[in-house]
Amino acid sequence: MILFFLAVNHLNLAAEAYDTSASVFRFQKTMAQRGNTESQFKLGLMYETGSGAKQNALTAQSWYKKAAKQNYKPAINRLTYLEIKKSGFKSNHQQWLKDLQKDARFNEGEALFLLGQMYSEGTGVHKSLTRALELLRNAAGGNIPGSEAEIVRVEQELAQLQKQYITSQDKKNITPVVILPARKAVKTGPATVAKPRISHFRKPAGRSPLKPVKTKKASARNTRKQAPVKSQVAAKTAVKAPPKTSPPPLQPKKEALHPMDIICGGSNRFSRNCR
Repeated sequence: MILFFLAVNHLNLAAEAYDTSASVFRFQKTMAQRGNTESQFKLGLMYETGSGAKQNALTAQSWYKKAAKQNYKPAINRLTYLEIKKSGFKSNHQQWLKDLQKDARFNEGEALFLLGQMYSEGTGVHKSLTRALELLRNAAGGNIPGSEAEIVRVEQELAQLQKQYITSQDKKNITPVVILPARKAVKTGPATVAKPRISHFRKPAGRSPLKPVKTKKASARNTRKQAPVKSQVAAKTAVKAPPKTSPPPLQPKKEALHPMDIICGGSNRFSRNCR
């Protein structure tokens, strides 16, 4: 029973130590030697990126050329890319780049991987590590050889650049720190509460509080201010008052007549009995 468990553990360790990329390389090499176009391209890509085999650019080109003779487009694209890296991007490569970008939009794995490499290196395009990561991750979803290793390399470069940028920004934002000498503590007694001040002046009973005396200047101002008001009131009253009339002349009071005066009036005044 113990021997059985030991044998199983030995097989598990052997399986973990087994290099899957090496087995893929052997399979692709066998198929490429039999004339399979796709295997010839993938074998050249494994030689170029060092995936499962020792990196060798010349051997990679030789396998690319064998696949390109059979009009295999990914192999032709890789040969054009190696030519641009060697002699530079020229005007006749403009249309080729447009076709490559079109293939990448249709999620072709080889075009995604190649365009991602170009963005990571700045070959034929403006360098952009974030754009390169996006393309390479899409290529890794299609199991393109070398895409995983390229992703790791780009991520490391991006992390290093971010670290340098942060340190440079920190240096700009550093402000000098001035350490002041410590002050001696002053001993203070217990806090005292201020008592309210009591006034000994008493208000005299039965007298009104003193009024402020107006100065001459203040009275003069008041008279100046009130003068136009009085004149306006007088003008209004003069308009409203009725016109004055002279009183009627005084007349003498009539004396009351005696009854005998009434009887003896007229022709009776000559009567004997009248007075």
